Amino acid sequence: MHDIYEQINMPVEDFQTPASGKIIQAAFCRESIYENGRPRLVSPDCRTGTVTDIINVKDLPPVYDPNDEFEPRFNAFPYNDTSGIKRKD
Repeated sequence: MHDIYEQINMPVEDFQTPASGKIIQAAFCRESIYENGRPRLVSPDCRTGTVTDIINVKDLPPVYDPNDEFEPRFNAFPYNDTSGIKRKD
């Protein structure tokens, strides 16, 4: 959201986080968002840059670790491969 506010040139006073400290600005790894679909906080392993956004402290995701991000989020092939199934004649 921070980037959107910058693009539309909203006044800075409209983008202040509350004094409670429960809403903070966090830096996310761009790679975790656009390549893996799982927003993760920036770490030294992040190769593609950062995206800054506001988030509730209770919703903070873990730090980005490329070794944990090997599982696909969706099945690109939703149908079973039937080429190896033998027909009964």
